[in-house]
Amino acid sequence: MFSLLEALRETCFRKPEVNICVLGLDGAGKTTVLERAKGLFGSRLPAMPPDKIQPTVGMNLAKLDVSGCRVTFWDLGGAARVRSLWPRYYADAHGWVYVVDAADADRLREARDAFDQACDHPDLRDAPCVVLANKQDSGSACGADELATLLEIRLKNDARRVVDLRPASALDAPASVRDAVAWLVDAARERVAPAAA
Repeated sequence: MFSLLEALRETCFRKPEVNICVLGLDGAGKTTVLERAKGLFGSRLPAMPPDKIQPTVGMNLAKLDVSGCRVTFWDLGGAARVRSLWPRYYADAHGWVYVVDAADADRLREARDAFDQACDHPDLRDAPCVVLANKQDSGSACGADELATLLEIRLKNDARRVVDLRPASALDAPASVRDAVAWLVDAARERVAPAAA
């Protein structure tokens, strides 16, 4: 009888599980975004201070409860030599964050090319995406409208996929990270729900 009650509780009260890839070039602020999210959504492990964050060589993993979901974040290294590993995570991703250093004009085209490759991958075809135009705290950051044009965001949106672009500062504007993550998890949960039915 006890195992039946446990099974019923597990079935009725289990939180949906969502997997999110965090992508972007090296130095874009992916890990800072993830560490900020850990602080905002009450991670069991404390968020790392920004001055202690090192470049991601492989992958960082975080598990958070966001919007009633158990969310696993895969923060994938963005150096050119490790971007070939990104697609290994796509099949299990329900959504993805693409972080752009909006203050690094010299690498915006490279960021666009990496974004296009991810968008074109069949495993991400239906996955919602939020693009964070990060480092808006810098005086040299391009605006969200300029970045939306460069990344051709309108062309990426269709009946199967939603791409949302938001200005952000992982360092100075925690609300920008909180709102973007909450939006993405809600959009990804809609993708998970039909699969679970």
